[in-house]
Amino acid sequence: MATRKKGRRGRSSRRRSPRPEPTIKASLWRRRWPIALVVAAVLVLASVWASYRFGRMRVPSTSLLAIDAQSGSAAGFNVVLFTLDTLRADRVHCYGYEDVATPALDALAAEGVRVADAVSVVPMTLPAHATIMTGDYPPRHGVRDNGTYRLTAHRETLAERLKAQGYSTAAFIAAFVLDRRYGLDQGFDVYDDAITPEQGAPGGEPLNPQRRGNVVVDSATRWLKAHEESASDRPFFMWIHLFDPHTPYAPPEPYKTRYARNPYDGEVAFLDRQVGRFVDRLRELDLLDKTVIAIVGDHGEGLGDHGESTHSLLIYESTISVPMIFHSPAIIRGGQVVDGRVAATIDVAPTLLDLLGLDAGGHDGESLLKNAVDPDRAVYVETLAPKLNHGWSPLYALRRHRDKYIDAPTPEYYDLNSDPGEQHNLWAGDHGETEVLAEHLAALMESFDRVEHAEGADVELDRGAIEKLAALGYVRGRVVEDDESLLDPKDMIAQWDSRMERANALVNARRPHEAIPLLNSLLQISPGDPSLWSLLSTAQGQASQLDAAITSRMRAIELQPNDAGAWVTLANMQLVKGDIDAWNVSLLEAERIEPELGAIFMARALRAMYAGRYEDALAHCLEARTRDPTRSTVPSRKLEDKLRKVMRDSGKAAKAAERRVQEATP
Repeated sequence: MATRKKGRRGRSSRRRSPRPEPTIKASLWRRRWPIALVVAAVLVLASVWASYRFGRMRVPSTSLLAIDAQSGSAAGFNVVLFTLDTLRADRVHCYGYEDVATPALDALAAEGVRVADAVSVVPMTLPAHATIMTGDYPPRHGVRDNGTYRLTAHRETLAERLKAQGYSTAAFIAAFVLDRRYGLDQGFDVYDDAITPEQGAPGGEPLNPQRRGNVVVDSATRWLKAHEESASDRPFFMWIHLFDPHTPYAPPEPYKTRYARNPYDGEVAFLDRQVGRFVDRLRELDLLDKTVIAIVGDHGEGLGDHGESTHSLLIYESTISVPMIFHSPAIIRGGQVVDGRVAATIDVAPTLLDLLGLDAGGHDGESLLKNAVDPDRAVYVETLAPKLNHGWSPLYALRRHRDKYIDAPTPEYYDLNSDPGEQHNLWAGDHGETEVLAEHLAALMESFDRVEHAEGADVELDRGAIEKLAALGYVRGRVVEDDESLLDPKDMIAQWDSRMERANALVNARRPHEAIPLLNSLLQISPGDPSLWSLLSTAQGQASQLDAAITSRMRAIELQPNDAGAWVTLANMQLVKGDIDAWNVSLLEAERIEPELGAIFMARALRAMYAGRYEDALAHCLEARTRDPTRSTVPSRKLEDKLRKVMRDSGKAAKAAERRVQEATP
């Protein structure tokens, strides 16, 4: 982890220079002190303005163990929750980072409360937001990964609690990973998650499209204006999700040029500007004094620390340490810093409920208004992504304010006071705290196992589909079972990121004959990695090795059976092979897992087109776009254009044939 310029636990110190003896020039200067005083005052004011404008202002703060505000003091207030995706705390100016300007966040922290030590309990967007909205750990709410999990209806969200209290509720989402199909729309009157092609951010992933923060804030501002003009006396709860610091790092101008050497910082500065725009709008509407603003990062970003370029596979501070700020000038005294304790994303909902005077109990999290702080509070952290996506060992941790224990094939223990970058694993040393934390974690995980949580959050594999395909002659893949020899993510990731990046680049460049040997060599190291089998299948398809591509795809599916998109890809290959029975089995399984997946209807459109049923194919394209507009609008339009061209050409051919028959008729 990169060394912080002013660490959370460190303190900068300066020696005072000895006072010089008075000189003749100093005596003359004293005679001119009125002029000097005026000049100095002007310079100070200019400096203060510039500091505020560019986010360099350091306002004296008071360090506390809890937020200095009364429970219920915000009863009836509006609530605005900003979740800042992929924003690590040490890339925000008010957290000590000097290389980026974040004046909006700095001002909110200076006028409110900055939580110095806040962590995300899971470094993935969907489970992290499920945690923020419920106040519970992932094993409790049941969402453990992106895409293949969903929050079930019986889990109560913050939006549902506030709607029951008469609040108008609206959410504004920046990326498909939080689409309503994953369950976070519960309790919202408006859930603005549609990302049209013209809104899409440059370089966004086709399966996880995103839109820039200015588009999200524009939408939120329009809703706010309409709410105020409706003359409704109902308070509002708004959730604004900003995704800009997520890959790819491509900030717009002027941030692209200003932060050319570090585009991630440019995305952070751009995100800060969008937060500031919305806060300015609240101020213009005279709403700030009746609004609680909460700001929290959902998780951080590796940026190369510990070999991880992005996030999800490791749980070091780079990906779990996040900013957390609360602002409400009417009830929260400015300049507060909550320190000396660890806070977490599970605490956001209980804290807001406590401020509003609503029952905040029954959650894994706790209100940060609570003064009776356990100095040994340990926050649970997990990532199942290594196991679910690569067949490596999952990681679990307990994080205290001063130290952290990570349960991995090679366990880890770090003294965060002396080693905030987690460079020195002390597990092998004689540290009694390691055993205490290990036992605490084991007991906590046993309690999770005993709790009946979120049935159906993860769609179970229908073994019947695999058996039907086996009966049709498809070779089953070998599933790697759970055992004690799973690979340690920290040992894998340093070599994995670069080699996987190379393999992806080769496949994207359609150079399969170079990609296939590389992927096979990686599978020798990690045979239980579904992402490798999927990429190998794509490369084999590019190389016209259809049977091999189908076999590799089936192996990926057995390792990661809840990926509906993988089932559709398999179905499309079976269609090319002409095996309609197998195509039907695979497509029905995809529909069982994710019935609204647009790719299912696109697959049906392709079959209809190959059979010459063009009108049916057009109908399936429309269905794909209707059910899954964010992901299917562009591909469905392209296929429709192709279909209409085929229909025009076939019509012309039919007319020409008819003319030839007429001409040949005596």
